[in-house]
Amino acid sequence: LGDVNFYIIIAKKHLDSINKKLGEEVYFKIEEDPDQLGVEMPEVLTVFLEQDSASKSIFDTLTNGKKRSLIYRIIATKDLDAKVKTILTFLQKSSLQRNRNYTK
Repeated sequence: LGDVNFYIIIAKKHLDSINKKLGEEVYFKIEEDPDQLGVEMPEVLTVFLEQDSASKSIFDTLTNGKKRSLIYRIIATKDLDAKVKTILTFLQKSSLQRNRNYTK
């Protein structure tokens, strides 16, 4: 809020999971997430990047937000071949965008 007061919004499903109702006090501890991305890397992405150094180079240049976007797309995809296609397409587009930005 800019005055040293903060709010943390908790979804109803999370309140229900800890048996709390709106208006009840909830005690919590905020800790820094040791994982910079805040999400687990899917195995298919880890293996893919280990096997393709060019793609790994592109992935390493992405912001954490872009990396998370790719990870969420992979998680939402069920088929393994579609996951690999998602990775390739995302990294190719990111590489093209990066190259356009460098040439401006």
